[in-house]
Amino acid sequence: MKMDQTEKLILEAIDQHRDEIIEFARDIYDHGELGYKEFNTAEKFIKKMKELGLRTETGLAITGTKAYLNEEKKDTASLALLGELDALRIPEHAHANPETDAAHCCGHHAQMAGIFGAALALTVPEIAEKLEFSSEYYFSSFFKRMKGISPTIFRSMRGKL
Repeated sequence: MKMDQTEKLILEAIDQHRDEIIEFARDIYDHGELGYKEFNTAEKFIKKMKELGLRTETGLAITGTKAYLNEEKKDTASLALLGELDALRIPEHAHANPETDAAHCCGHHAQMAGIFGAALALTVPEIAEKLEFSSEYYFSSFFKRMKGISPTIFRSMRGKL
């Protein structure tokens, strides 16, 4: 199968799950949680990854999560998709979570939806078997603290996030 056919399959898979991806984004948008307190948000992500049959880890950097696809191919190459869980404390926002005063004005709900869409597509068996790499899906507030970390230090942290 040519790569362009695989790309077409990926796009079709995303299109087929369009409503589910949008629903996921809207749910995250309407239920913002502040940094390092995103327990419900992390659980929603983990639930979706488990539904896709992916191995998951939780409790990384407090509320961080991680899911894996094609782990057996990690020695060839790995693709990491990184997203942030936290929302901002903006109680006056129309979609602020009344329980937390947090709102996703920063677009993290869209990040999460995009990564969820990628996971949905890449886990389709016909697509996953064609991939020559592993992929990992991370969500955390930890990325806020990573600004200024050198790539060398970041690579040394692999497996510790």
